[in-house]
Amino acid sequence: MTELALTDTIIAPISDLTGTLTIGQYAESESVTDSTSVRVYAGGVRRIVSTPGRDQSYNVSYRYMSRANYDALLDLVSVPVLFRDQRARAVYGVIAGVSGSEFAVSDLVEDVSFTVQNITYSEIV
Repeated sequence: MTELALTDTIIAPISDLTGTLTIGQYAESESVTDSTSVRVYAGGVRRIVSTPGRDQSYNVSYRYMSRANYDALLDLVSVPVLFRDQRARAVYGVIAGVSGSEFAVSDLVEDVSFTVQNITYSEIV
């Protein structure tokens, strides 16, 4: 049995899984939302109304990132990607935006963050 031990975040465009971006992760949070609401009917009756599907997003942040990795991350905005984190989760998703703070003439970008929003993707063609 093969065991995969990840210590970094791996991001690759779905169209070319060999073109990976590997960066050390600082912090990550997960947000899960079901499509559920409560509707009020006559007489104050409250019922749950839900639709299939679950939204998952992963907010990832990095304290410092090299300029080359930051530019590579910017190239992945709005591109369907495979996101692998340190917990070996594999999430197919899209990066909607990236933020970071530049300082001085250093080759580093600090406080880089982005969100990966899950998408439906099948590996079977």
